[in-house]
Amino acid sequence: MTRIRLSTIAALLTAATATAWFADVPALAQTMYPDKPVRLLVGRPPGGVADIAGRVLGQHLSKRWKEHVVVENRPGGGGVIAVRATLQAPADGTTVLVAADSDFTINRFVLKSWQPSYDTDIVPIARLTFNPVVLVAPANAPYSTVQQLIQAAKADPGGITFATAGAGSSPHLVGEYFGSRAGIDIRHIPYNGGPGAASAAAGGHVGLAVIAVSSAAPLVQSATSR
Repeated sequence: MTRIRLSTIAALLTAATATAWFADVPALAQTMYPDKPVRLLVGRPPGGVADIAGRVLGQHLSKRWKEHVVVENRPGGGGVIAVRATLQAPADGTTVLVAADSDFTINRFVLKSWQPSYDTDIVPIARLTFNPVVLVAPANAPYSTVQQLIQAAKADPGGITFATAGAGSSPHLVGEYFGSRAGIDIRHIPYNGGPGAASAAAGGHVGLAVIAVSSAAPLVQSATSR
């Protein structure tokens, strides 16, 4: 099974964003910026929203600056690994972090490893993406609407699993919130990024996936083009 169903079960739930951040630095010297290669650290694996945004941004900045812009994926720890790598880099403005919104809005409340310095030593530059999060199901799932899903989940408490890009991510909290509001017990299965969660749903390894549209779209398009 390599298909995933969007159809009427794809309720718009929330939105995930990718944002570019700088390690907080003094005013840059009065020289042309940048005067050496720039690193874009992405706190997610290849193929996800943040990775795509970082690579598109990197291409445009490289052309504009006439300087190399290198994208480095530093996934893991709910984005904290990339945050730490950014802070450990020289504070010269040539290391930029591409992070998900949850890296700074959610992690501080759910991760014991979160440090207050992450909020004060890194400053935001700009929002890069606004990416809706959707609820999707395998093409052969016995439910094709939200109401049918709720009925199936009530008939089998804890029996329906949902995949997300990782524990503590925005999609994870959205899935838990959806289950709470619907009065159903659905079990979370974290994956290392949205593409992995989408593939799990497409392969029927989970009953649902709560993922960004950009992760779901390729599989949906593949199914509808057949």
